[in-house]
Amino acid sequence: MKTYHSNIYVGIDVGSKGAMSLIENEVLLKSISFKDDIIRYIDELRGLNVSLVGIEKVSAMPGQGVTSMFTFGQRYGELIAMCQCLELPYILIQPKQWQKACLIPAKSDKRAIAEHIKRLYPSANLYGARGGLLDGVSDSIGIAHFTMLYKKGQIR
Repeated sequence: MKTYHSNIYVGIDVGSKGAMSLIENEVLLKSISFKDDIIRYIDELRGLNVSLVGIEKVSAMPGQGVTSMFTFGQRYGELIAMCQCLELPYILIQPKQWQKACLIPAKSDKRAIAEHIKRLYPSANLYGARGGLLDGVSDSIGIAHFTMLYKKGQIR
């Protein structure tokens, strides 16, 4: 695996409405919503000197169907393989870990999480064209923020 010395940190929310966000020098560069496949993610990351990628560590949730869990698990594996193929260092982060690092109160709903992320990164566009919350975007920014703090040794 290559060793990078840069200030670009990536956060990826794996969900079906997931997203990838890039932070450099504590500034949000961009967020990309997940659509159908990871090709856009690969295109964005190829050639960048990424310091560390954080992927949300996911597991099965009660009430989810077999098909949706299979798709969810497949995407999770694809993202890990993407990092390995691009030789990008990565870590797996549980939701509670990144939320705690972002000082988000326990058991906050998606809107409260988004509002907190907006305070950390005021330039973040967390709402779609019709005003709906892009929760995958807010989560991916939080994951990228955790990844940055982790790499800098500010949290463990």
